[in-house]
Amino acid sequence: MKTNGHVKHLARVLALFLFVSLPAFADSLHTFHTADSVVTADGTKIPAGVYDVTYKSHSPTATVTFKQGRRVVATVGGKWVDRDIKYDNDALVYDTNPDGTRTLIEIRFAGKKQALVLDNVR
Repeated sequence: MKTNGHVKHLARVLALFLFVSLPAFADSLHTFHTADSVVTADGTKIPAGVYDVTYKSHSPTATVTFKQGRRVVATVGGKWVDRDIKYDNDALVYDTNPDGTRTLIEIRFAGKKQALVLDNVR
């Protein structure tokens, strides 16, 4: 039966797709704790808390999404910037403004020699 052969072939292709794509997605999912107060990222306010942060690369740019559970809190753009060191830990980098508020300017990922510099950095 040819239909059975097509189903097996489709199952193999799907399994290969999942095998190749899942590790890439898993690498782009990180959990971060934001600062003790509200921070701003590209004009969007992000309250203090724990967020799942994902990015989708568009080389050399990326779209970064901050989620709490299923709720998207913020989506911001960024650009990959090469660094001289490989980061040991994930980290959020803030700038403190003259009025005391904080702006998220960069996201660093463990094991990478690049950082995502957010679009709000002019």
